[in-house]
Amino acid sequence: MLVRFPILLSVSGFTQTLPVNWEEMTAADFQQAIQKSQGACLLPFGIIEKHGPHLPLGNDVINVRYAALHGAEKEFAVVFPAYYFGQIFEARHEPGTLVDMNAWINNIATAIRAIKSDQMSPETSGAGPRPARHF
Repeated sequence: MLVRFPILLSVSGFTQTLPVNWEEMTAADFQQAIQKSQGACLLPFGIIEKHGPHLPLGNDVINVRYAALHGAEKEFAVVFPAYYFGQIFEARHEPGTLVDMNAWINNIATAIRAIKSDQMSPETSGAGPRPARHF
């Protein structure tokens, strides 16, 4: 049986649970979350596309974000903001579909190069000179 004990932070008598969702964290939360997760991170990845007349365009993103957030609450991990671009050529003509394969490939290649070299420019990352050290 898995029992979860939340990390509690106390600031001026205010207590809160450490969030799993990266965009809800403070800088101090982020550092503690990386330690607690031992570097485990989740990237919710889904396409925004037509799913028939009855479902929202973001159905894939909604479902994968739900699964990532609830999974991270059971086994702590840092959940990245959802990524919703990718290959969906068969639906690219449908209203509301987001497709930008070239940007997706470039973003992934840039991230891999930054992690492999462990050097990222502070001017472009906003996270300081070596953000890969956090993972």
